[in-house]
Amino acid sequence: DPDTGQTIMKGMGELHLEILRDRLSREFNVAANAGKPVVAYRETVREAGHGEHVFRREIGGRMQVGHVILEIAPLPRSEGNRIEFDVSTMVIPQQYRSSIEEGIADALVTGVIGNFPVVDVAIRVVGGSHDADSSTETAFRMAATMAVRDAVQSATPTFLEPLMLLEMAVGTEYMGEVLGDLSSRGGQVKEIVDKGASQVIEAVVPLAQLFGYSTAVRSLTKGRASYTMEPHCFEEVSEITQRELSGC
Repeated sequence: DPDTGQTIMKGMGELHLEILRDRLSREFNVAANAGKPVVAYRETVREAGHGEHVFRREIGGRMQVGHVILEIAPLPRSEGNRIEFDVSTMVIPQQYRSSIEEGIADALVTGVIGNFPVVDVAIRVVGGSHDADSSTETAFRMAATMAVRDAVQSATPTFLEPLMLLEMAVGTEYMGEVLGDLSSRGGQVKEIVDKGASQVIEAVVPLAQLFGYSTAVRSLTKGRASYTMEPHCFEEVSEITQRELSGC
């Protein structure tokens, strides 16, 4: 990684990475430090909100002024973000609009409540003002960033977490233990298909609860189960996780 100087190792799953880490130590005498896995959470809003910011500051001996008013609203999952302008060029001249878009993008990428990207929101610039002598692109970019932060805070922000679609083939005698474990991890069983001596379970489980799952499955089933998982969707986190991520 050019930013951190770390060597990043990728694999096909947690077990694969564990084996590679062991090989580094055993075959190459490299002491590999494995950090705790990090979940790629996202942020979004639950309702409409409003944000306004006036940026007025002297920079480089010159007063710089920008004023942006905008509204934010939630979009359906996986819709992405949308930016619209519903304001006259007499209020905010065309020359500043690209800077406002950049400022909005800055706020969405860096997040507001937990430094995770903000997704699935519609932002509409509805007002503001400019000064013919003092307004600059930098001022409008900063005003837009701060206005987005205010809007998100007013729109009941929340976190989204990645859910994984897990499919497991397990012997009938271990069904109780496996289903109980999935339930304790916040998993939702979607379907169970009877294959005779074994059962195929399809469930949706939060990614944060699946670290170390390969070891848990081997222990629960004495190594007589196999599973695959793939990204499924993002959904709102539980209230407990919300408080943990917010530091409350």
